Amino acid sequence: IVSMLLTKDNSIWIGTFSDGLFRLFEDESGVYNIKQYKISEKRILSLTEKLNGNILCGSENDGLFELNHKSGEIKNYKHTKFNKNG
Repeated sequence: IVSMLLTKDNSIWIGTFSDGLFRLFEDESGVYNIKQYKISEKRILSLTEKLNGNILCGSENDGLFELNHKSGEIKNYKHTKFNKNG
């Protein structure tokens, strides 16, 4: 475990060294579930929740990821030193 975050829906998000991101959550029947998101093989160094509920994940040399766990959409933002716009 490299990073952890408790979100407003009481999910616990866990960023790992090389296994991506995990979400621990309780479903409607009170059963706890774990879901893995293999967004990167690099370390997930930081986690935060946006106002819209999306999770931002800062990785080691693999950019910033934005995850919408409801739709499954994952965006990756990378800095390219040769691109004037970032």
